Amino acid sequence: MRALAQEAGLSIETGSPDALCPELESTRAAVRRRLGELVVPNGSGFVARYTIGHAPAGSPRDFVRLELRGGDGAVLLARDLPLEGEGCSTMSEVIALVLDRYFRALLAREPAAPAADSRAAAEPEARSSEPRAAARDASSPPAIAGEESLPTPSSIAAAPVLAASAAALPARLDELALELAFRRPQRPALGLRATFELWPHSYAGTALHLSLIADRETLADGAEVTSRDAVWRAYAAWGPTFGALRTYLGPGMCASVAQGAGRGFTRDAAGLRLSWALGLNIGAIWSMQDAWTLHASGALDWTLSDWGGKFDVAGQEVLEPAPLRAWLGIGAGYDL
Repeated sequence: MRALAQEAGLSIETGSPDALCPELESTRAAVRRRLGELVVPNGSGFVARYTIGHAPAGSPRDFVRLELRGGDGAVLLARDLPLEGEGCSTMSEVIALVLDRYFRALLAREPAAPAADSRAAAEPEARSSEPRAAARDASSPPAIAGEESLPTPSSIAAAPVLAASAAALPARLDELALELAFRRPQRPALGLRATFELWPHSYAGTALHLSLIADRETLADGAEVTSRDAVWRAYAAWGPTFGALRTYLGPGMCASVAQGAGRGFTRDAAGLRLSWALGLNIGAIWSMQDAWTLHASGALDWTLSDWGGKFDVAGQEVLEPAPLRAWLGIGAGYDL
C-alpha cells in the first residue's frame, strides 16, 4: 500500500502512509517551498519515495529511507536519514533539503569522467552498526568542487546526525498573524502582526492592535470619560530556534492614538491623545503543517508621557497612561 502526491515533474510517495511521520502532505509542502515547480522535458519525471525503517541493533534505531528514481526506474539517490530526536515536521524539511541539493547539483554539474564514476562506485560501505545507505549509480550527479554542503551517500551514512542537524533549520519565515492581545484581562485588543526573518535567528516585526473595550473613568460629580486606542509597534529581535519553534527577544517602540470622549458634562467633548513608548518585545513562533503557525508574544513598554497629549477635565488629567504597560498576546498565522 502506498500514498502518492503528484508534482509537476516530481512525485512524492511514501511506503508508510499509516506512520504519519513525516506526514505526506507536510513533506509535499516542504518540497514545494524549497524546489518550487520542477519541469522536466518529454514528460520524463522523477519519483521520490520515503519509508520508515527500524534497525534491531545499532544507531540510529529508527530512520527514514529516501530514494529518488528517474523516469526509467533507475535509483538516482538513496539516503537513510536518522529519525531519533527529530520531529515529524523537521524530517519533512530534511527530505526537502536533500532533494533540493540533489537537483541543484544536477543543474550545475559538468559531464562526469569515467574515473569519477568508478571512484563513486568504489566508495566504502557505511559502518555495519548503522542502517546501510544505498550506493549512488553512475547517473547520479557528482559532487561539485568547493561545495561542501552538498550531501553524498558516504557523508550521510558516515555522519547522519550532522546531516539532520544542518536540515533542522526551518526555511525563512515571513509570517502574517491575527492576534488577540491584552493589557489587562478586561481590556482585550484585536490586531495583526507581521514577522520577517531577515537572517537566521534575526527578525523584524510590526503589529497594529485596536482595543475592543474602552477604558472608563468616573469622576466625582458622576461624569464619565472613556477612551479607545490603537497601538502600533515595531521591533527588532534575535533568538534561538528549536526545531519548528522560533524564539525572539529584542527592543522596540510603539505609538498609541487614543480617542477620548466625555459624558455628563455641560457639553459633551471628544479629543485625541498621542503617546510614545519604548519597550522590550519577546515572542515564540511554532511552525505547523502546511505553513500554518501559532504565535505567542509579549511586550513591556515604558511610556514617554512628556511626548504626547493629555486628556484634561477642569485642569485635572484623566485616563492617564501607566508609566509601564505590559502586553500579552496569542495568535494564529500563515508563513507566506
